[in-house]
Amino acid sequence: MAADKPPLVLLHPFLMSGNVWRDVVPLLSSHHQVFTPTLLGHRGGPPAQRRPVTIWDVTDAAEDYLDEHGLQRPHLAANSMGAFVALELARRGRATSV
Repeated sequence: MAADKPPLVLLHPFLMSGNVWRDVVPLLSSHHQVFTPTLLGHRGGPPAQRRPVTIWDVTDAAEDYLDEHGLQRPHLAANSMGAFVALELARRGRATSV
């Protein structure tokens, strides 16, 4: 059962979406409950409520995603902008590992 597996959140690079991980998810799902959110302001993600959008807005929205999905301290893996968000979430105490 997926809920018995440790959660892993994959954060995508700038100008992409959570779909970028579609080929990777099957490789990880036997070991993790995998989440692939699309970050704030990216196609398929939550819309930006103000302009300009800052990286802090993106990070806050990613933290909201963790809260909404009951993910207190998941493992995080990321690329590019997503890696910045992952490191900031870890700094905030929201990651088991990055």
